[in-house]
Amino acid sequence: PQATGARVGNTSGLSINKQGYAVIPYVTPYRLNDISLDPQGMPSTVELTETSHRIAPYAGSITKVNFSTKTGYAVFISTQTPNGGHLPFAAQVFNQNNEIVGMVAQGSRIYLRTPLTQDHLYVKWGQSNSEECQLDYDIQSKILQEKQSIIMTEAVCK
Repeated sequence: PQATGARVGNTSGLSINKQGYAVIPYVTPYRLNDISLDPQGMPSTVELTETSHRIAPYAGSITKVNFSTKTGYAVFISTQTPNGGHLPFAAQVFNQNNEIVGMVAQGSRIYLRTPLTQDHLYVKWGQSNSEECQLDYDIQSKILQEKQSIIMTEAVCK
């Protein structure tokens, strides 16, 4: 149900309903069929982890295709070190549960999708303690003010 409103690719007027389903009336049996979703029409707090699947159904069968989603706020954090330097490209970003939630991109920027309006993150790019830093973000006021699909904020990684 989280992908409600996503349009089914290569079909006219077909989208995911409120229960999270769509029925594609035509697929070719015993051949590879590409099933894709266009996220246009989905809530901005939902992201598809994949947008297409390939299936080869049997004749007369009903084939269920699952599309995974992530929910939460899309957050884009511009980061820097205390002396104004950039974080290493591709450094991994962890939450307090030690789960990878993102990666440092070009220009010391982090993109993540999270249900939390504030959190404490760890950035690691090596094995030693000198190759990591920590940052906090709080986007509560930005959510109320901006109503943007991607929330931009800044943080210093200490």
